[in-house]
Amino acid sequence: MSFLKREQQYAYGYQTESQGLMFKPFKTFLKKQIIYQQGNKADQFFLIKSGAVKLSKIKDDGDELVCHYLVAGDILGEWSSLLDQNMEYQYHAMATENNTTLEKVEIGSLNEFVRNNTFIALSSVFLERIQFMEKRHFLLAKQTASYRIKEILRILANRSGRKVGAEILLKINLSHQDIAQMADTSRQMVTTTLNEMRAQGKIYYTRDRILFRDLENIHI
Repeated sequence: MSFLKREQQYAYGYQTESQGLMFKPFKTFLKKQIIYQQGNKADQFFLIKSGAVKLSKIKDDGDELVCHYLVAGDILGEWSSLLDQNMEYQYHAMATENNTTLEKVEIGSLNEFVRNNTFIALSSVFLERIQFMEKRHFLLAKQTASYRIKEILRILANRSGRKVGAEILLKINLSHQDIAQMADTSRQMVTTTLNEMRAQGKIYYTRDRILFRDLENIHI
């Protein structure tokens, strides 16, 4: 079962079964609108109902490092804030599509039993995100820029893409610069790599969609 499917099952199933963690309608965001900022008090969890969200780290010099790209069914928030209500958001969250709609739950409204159960239930979701970041660090140290770009795209397609026959279609509202930041390379390198893959017949892409002809053999 995919990461997204597991997360969706948790988000839509757990709230009904426990009658504890109940997401409520919150707000619809425009593209590039800020949801929360790094350093804000992490006192809420959000469920993405539609659209997409980019999670970034903002460095002291103002530079941005794109860390995660989340879509409908994904959950925003700080896992450890369920145990420590003084936690701050570790990422800057921004909508990447118009009509990005979120539901929310206030952590302060949850009793201790629900907080503890939710912490356990969400463990696989947030541990998988940590593993993704660890893999990124490994790729940065061991692989070429072209390989890193392809691998980031492969991971995103496996998480958020949908099957179209034998192919995978990924709707992605990340710029070439965003992908470059995830792969620790230049925007020009991303453009070059995508153009080479298209010339080789491996992908077809437009500004916000990539169709992978044979995703599992993307590195060949």
